[in-house]
Amino acid sequence: MAGYVAASRLNEGKHYLSDVIFGAAVGILVARTVEIANARFAVSPTLPPDGVGVEFTWLGSSDADLRSR
Repeated sequence: MAGYVAASRLNEGKHYLSDVIFGAAVGILVARTVEIANARFAVSPTLPPDGVGVEFTWLGSSDADLRSR
């Protein structure tokens, strides 16, 4: 989905290639940081009545995560 959005922004002349590359790099770094920190949450798109949004759902910690701290 992110690839489609990036391609459409480039195609419509809304962003430069450097914008898309920088945004991808930030996204990768954030994903790696969350992965390293063992954060357990789900991210999903949502469609409220008057727009769009992103929903974050905390999944909690497993027993193994709690014992390792």
